[in-house]
Amino acid sequence: MIKVNFTNYVKDMLNERQFTREEIISALNERDWSENDEIETEKWRAFKKN
Repeated sequence: MIKVNFTNYVKDMLNERQFTREEIISALNERDWSENDEIETEKWRAFKKN
C-alpha cells in the first residue's frame, strides 16, 4: 500500500475536480499504468482508465 500525503493544493484540486481521497488512493494502488517523471526521477504518475 502506498502512503499518500495530500497537500492543501491537492485537497483544493480534489474538491474542484470532484474526486475523493479514496478514489485517488485506489488509482495509485490499482493503477492501469504509470510513467516515471523525466526530470524528477523520484516521482511518477499513475493512470486509471474510467
